[in-house]
Amino acid sequence: MKDKAGIPLIGSTIHLKNDASIGVTANMNGFFCLEIPHSMINDTLMVHFFGYLSEILPIKNLDEGEIKSIILKEKLNLLPEIAVYSKKSLAEEFSVQRLEKLDIYLSPISSGDPLRAIAILPASTNVSETANIELRGSSGDKSCVLLNGVPINNPVRNSQINGMGNFSLFNPEMIKTQTVYSGNPPLIYGNTIAGLVEIETNNKLESENVSFSTSLANIGVFADRKLSNKSFLQLYGNYQFSQPYLYINGRNFDYLNKFSTKDIGGNLNIRFTDRLSLNTYNYFISENYNADGYMYNQQGKHEAQKQRWFQVLNLEYKIPGVGFIRFDNGIDVAKTDYKFSIIENHQNDFYLYNSLNTKYFYRNFSLHAGISFGISTVKANSVFPEYYFAIGSDFPSYEKNTDLNNKNLESFLYLKYSLNNKLITSLGFRKNLTIDNQKDYCSYQISTKFNISDQQAVMFAGGNYNKYHLPSYNLTDFHLQNAKQLSFEYNLDINSFQIKPAVYYKKEKTFDWLSESDEINALKRNIWGIELFLGKSFNSFLVSGAYTHLNSHVSIGNLKYKSKNDMNYIIKFSAKYLNKNLWSINLNYLTRPGLHYTPVESSLYLDYFDRHRPIYGTVNDAKNGNYNSIDISVNKVFYIRNERLTVFVTMSNIYNNKNQDFPIYSEDYSTISDYWYYQKRQLYFGMQITI
Repeated sequence: MKDKAGIPLIGSTIHLKNDASIGVTANMNGFFCLEIPHSMINDTLMVHFFGYLSEILPIKNLDEGEIKSIILKEKLNLLPEIAVYSKKSLAEEFSVQRLEKLDIYLSPISSGDPLRAIAILPASTNVSETANIELRGSSGDKSCVLLNGVPINNPVRNSQINGMGNFSLFNPEMIKTQTVYSGNPPLIYGNTIAGLVEIETNNKLESENVSFSTSLANIGVFADRKLSNKSFLQLYGNYQFSQPYLYINGRNFDYLNKFSTKDIGGNLNIRFTDRLSLNTYNYFISENYNADGYMYNQQGKHEAQKQRWFQVLNLEYKIPGVGFIRFDNGIDVAKTDYKFSIIENHQNDFYLYNSLNTKYFYRNFSLHAGISFGISTVKANSVFPEYYFAIGSDFPSYEKNTDLNNKNLESFLYLKYSLNNKLITSLGFRKNLTIDNQKDYCSYQISTKFNISDQQAVMFAGGNYNKYHLPSYNLTDFHLQNAKQLSFEYNLDINSFQIKPAVYYKKEKTFDWLSESDEINALKRNIWGIELFLGKSFNSFLVSGAYTHLNSHVSIGNLKYKSKNDMNYIIKFSAKYLNKNLWSINLNYLTRPGLHYTPVESSLYLDYFDRHRPIYGTVNDAKNGNYNSIDISVNKVFYIRNERLTVFVTMSNIYNNKNQDFPIYSEDYSTISDYWYYQKRQLYFGMQITI
C-alpha cells in the first residue's frame, strides 16, 4: 500500500464492502494480509487512506496468495472528504471495540502498550493509571484477558517506568487483533464477571523484518521469518533499565529508586495443511523494582522480584463450510518475592488450562460447544504484622504458610441465530462440574441485536456470570464471585460521524480485604452507568469525545456506602492528526472527580508498643481532589534506502498536575500531612530501525 512516489501509506484501512469486520490495517511498511472466507468471493475489497482516493477491488479479480501492490491517488480538491471508520460486522451480536496496532502505537495514553491503550475507550473506568482492565466500574480482577483463547492471570508486569506495574505482558508486534467486550462477554469464554479482552496473535506473516529499538528505558530486538509459504516464526527480546529515565524525569519520580526487566518471547505458527494448523506462544520475564511508598502512615520501600514463564498452544482443524474443532492449552509458572517494611511474601504460582471445543454452522444457525479444565496452585510463605496498622520493622509479626489449589471443570453451550443479518440473537450457558466440594453454579446469558440499517443498530444483553477470585497477599483463598448484568446500546455510524450511547446495570457479589479493619468481607456492589461516545473524521484529522456517568455503591452487611469510584462524570477527548508524509500528532485529555476514601477521624494511643491505632469514620465519606491530565505524542517515520527509522516523543501530564491518589497522615493521625500523587509530568522518547 503506497502512493505514486512509493511512500508506504501507514494505517490504510482495507475491508470487505459487505462485512467491515473482515478487514486489516496496513503496517509500518504499508503491507497487509487479509484472509477472505470462500463464501465472500463475490464481495468487494475497499481500500481507504486520509487525503487519497479510495480504491475498489472486486475479489474475483485477485489471485489467491498474490502479492499485489496497491497505489492510491492523492485527492487534489479541498472538498470535505468521507472517511471510513472500522466498524462492527452486521452479523456480530455483541458490542465490541477493536484496537489495531496503530491505535496502540499512536496513542500517548498507551505508551505503546496494548492494555494501556484501552483506557481511551468510553467503557474504560480505569482510575489507577495502570494497564489493569477496569471496565464499566468493575475492578481489574473482575475482568479477564485471553491470549488465543487461553486466560492469562495477572497480565500486568510489576517493574515499569513508574515502578508500580503500569504495563502489560504483551508485545503489540505479535498482535493481530485486540477485541474489547465492555460487558456481557460471550460465555464461550469463562472466568469473567465484568468485561473481557481477547487478544489474537498473528496467523499470517505480512513481511520479513528485523527491528532494533532503543528508548529512555529500553533496548530491544524483534525479528520475524518465514519457515515456508504457510509457516513462520516471530522472536523478540527486551532489556529495560532505569538510569536514563530517572536522570530525565527523576524530579517528578523521586519515589522511584530503580527497576529492570529482561524478557524474551516467541510465536511459532505452522500450517500443516489448509485445514490443520498449530500455533504456540512462549514468554519469559525476569523483573525487579525498588520504590518508596506508604501504607497507613508508615513509609517504606517496595522491593519485588519476579520470574514468570507461560505458554499458549492452539491446535485447530477446520471443516470447510461446516465449522472447526480446536484444542487450547495454557501453562503459567511464576515465582514472586515481595517486601515492604515488616511485610513479606514469597509465592509460587502454577496454572494449567485445557479446553476442547467445536463450532458448527447450519444455515442461519451456529452452535458452539466445549469443555474446559483448569488447575490453579498457590504456595506462599508470608509475614504479616500482628497489628494491621503497625507495620514498621520493629513491631511484632507472625508467619503464615499457604498451600491452596483449585480445580475448575466447566462445559459450555452457545447457540446463535441470524435472520438475514437484521436480527441476531444468541443464548449461552456455562456450567461447572463440581470437584472437591465446590459450590455448584451455572452462568447464562442472552444477547439480541437489531440492525435498523447498515448505519444503525440497537443491542440488548443480559446474563448471570461466575468467576473464581485468585488468591493474593491479603485475600488468601479461591473465592467464588458472581455478577448479574444488563446493557442496552445504540450505534449510529454514517459517513464520517459516529454516535454510541449506552446504559448498563451490574450487581456484583464478591469478597474484598478492607484496609480500614484488616478483615475480609463479603460485599455487594451495585453499578449503573451511562456512556456517550461521539467521533468525527475530516481531512487528516480524527477527533472523538466520551462522557461516562458512573453510579457505584457497595453494601457490607445491611449498611450501604458509596464505592471508591462513584463518579458523576468521566470526560475523555482525543484528537489525532495523520500526515501523508508519515508523521502524526496525538492528543488525549481526561478529567474526572477524585476517588472516595474512608477518612481517619481520630486515633487511640497504645502505650504498650508506642503506636497510634487509627479510628476510621464513615466508609468512603471523603474524596480526593479532581483528576486532570493532558498527554501528547509525536511520531515521525523516515525511509533511508530500504530501512525504516521511526522516532517518537511522548509527554504525559503536560501541565504537571498534582492529582491526588490517597492522603498521608501524621504519626498520630491528627492531620493529613501530605498526599500521594499519581504520575506527574513524564517525558519519554526513543526510536526503532527496521531493516
